[in-house]
Amino acid sequence: MGMRWGNITLSDEMKTVYTAIFAYAILMDVELMSDTEYSEYLDVLFMNTPDDDLLLELEWCSSDMRKSIKIIYDYCTALPPDYSVVGRILTNRAKRFYYQGGMTLNTFCEKMYSLWKALPSDIQGDEPFHILCYAGDPLGWGDVEQTRELYEKFFNYYSDIDD
Repeated sequence: MGMRWGNITLSDEMKTVYTAIFAYAILMDVELMSDTEYSEYLDVLFMNTPDDDLLLELEWCSSDMRKSIKIIYDYCTALPPDYSVVGRILTNRAKRFYYQGGMTLNTFCEKMYSLWKALPSDIQGDEPFHILCYAGDPLGWGDVEQTRELYEKFFNYYSDIDD
């Protein structure tokens, strides 16, 4: 079964690929994914589907990450992507950064707020994404525990609904 998008019909597999690329573009945009990691992922995708127009275009401009991000946003906001898949990718990546350490809780909160701002406006208010808008607020009155609880809720959102 395919999905029609403009004059292009996407297979379910390619819609999933485009959705993952969209999530990765958001992560690159807020510096939660390295250019190298993205490039390696894109190379594998392109080798498996060299006739895909989006992947070809992204390969051509892979040295210009700002341009790549814009192209991905333009393509994928027109689809739109499966936001539950996007959410799973984003929550897993955020959770990994949170637990690996290397940044203060304040810095993590700033990254998560940037992540929220990078999301399409039509999902910013949806569960679990809206948590990213305010999860760092309790730090303003010294409530580290509440901030951590809010991030745990974000990290576990998809595992909680899959149970």
